[in-house]
Amino acid sequence: MAASWTAFALAGTAKPDPVGGWEIPALHSAASDQPVPATQDCTSSSGFQVCVHPAFSFYLHDLATALDPVAAEIAGLPGAPTGAKEVASVSGGQDVQSGTAANPPVFEFTAERVGAMFGQFNGIRDWAGWTPGFQQGLLDAFLTGRPPHPGPVPILLGPAQQAVEDALLTAVGSQPLNPNVHSAGVSAAARRFAALPASARHAWLATHLTALRAGAITLAQIP
Repeated sequence: MAASWTAFALAGTAKPDPVGGWEIPALHSAASDQPVPATQDCTSSSGFQVCVHPAFSFYLHDLATALDPVAAEIAGLPGAPTGAKEVASVSGGQDVQSGTAANPPVFEFTAERVGAMFGQFNGIRDWAGWTPGFQQGLLDAFLTGRPPHPGPVPILLGPAQQAVEDALLTAVGSQPLNPNVHSAGVSAAARRFAALPASARHAWLATHLTALRAGAITLAQIP
């Protein structure tokens, strides 16, 4: 009973630590409190390397299959990621939102958050949304140029960015998540852009990507 009361009292002093766990000050040892190293599992059958923590290696094939087509659509464009990798879900006590890290550009996501999706490596997958969700997360980061970042707010796209993203998803045979919330103007621009040959989409993006990321492109300017 005495041991139980001691454990209860110690547990009551626990507080969140910077990496998402819990720390009991009386028992905490900074010297031994180090991350456990793990070598990620990777695949790069298409040249676009995808890596996950070994605990989630059973997702690796499906994840690479989902990301390869959209990576091919934007390959060679400024800031286009050359691979994707899972990173820690928490930084400084805050959830990490996915984004594109630079030098070299790599799409970084977590087991919890990919674009607007939450909990994608936990529980039962929504197969209808899982593939386009990962594809959308990669395109969110690419079209805005936003890096991974701690905090509660995911990447938000402007109308022209959304139209281009919808078109690229359509081009690889996927459907945007929640298309019903997009305006008629966004949907029309997405259909126009998706109807172009892949080479024409790529050439337009090569010329206008900086302005698109800056929010300086209107829906009417999308061919």
